[in-house]
Amino acid sequence: MKPGTKRAMPHYLGPMRLPASLACAAAVLLAGGCAVPDGDGPVSEVLLLRADSPASAGSDAAALPARVQVIADRCVGAVAGGRAYLIRFPSDTAWDGETVRIPNSPAVRVGDDVTFGGSGSAIDVNGADRDVPAGCAAAADEIWYVGAVTFG
Repeated sequence: MKPGTKRAMPHYLGPMRLPASLACAAAVLLAGGCAVPDGDGPVSEVLLLRADSPASAGSDAAALPARVQVIADRCVGAVAGGRAYLIRFPSDTAWDGETVRIPNSPAVRVGDDVTFGGSGSAIDVNGADRDVPAGCAAAADEIWYVGAVTFG
């Protein structure tokens, strides 16, 4: 590799940017938002995608063992088996920029290894997933609708 050449990293791994997203809790409490670099572009907030229904209405028909990550430096998601997933949480999920709290489930943080109960599907940016930022949709392989979360 030539000096000064950047090594290609998978688009959903941001080892230098991930700690910035973890340090956002204070910014959320003080300013109501959390900002991390979005590639070489402007600073943007890390988003938690929410479904239209609460946790009690969520399905846990399938299990996705995964590590919670920030996808495309913008959306809370997960990585499992070399695939990136956007995670759509129940409508009553709380998010403070660092910790995700789904009712009747343990709190999880970016970097935790968890099992998401729910179901997955292709990302439909022209339909149900039209609120997903383009960068997040392009960086993910699938979207996972969460009904519950457990550790292990």
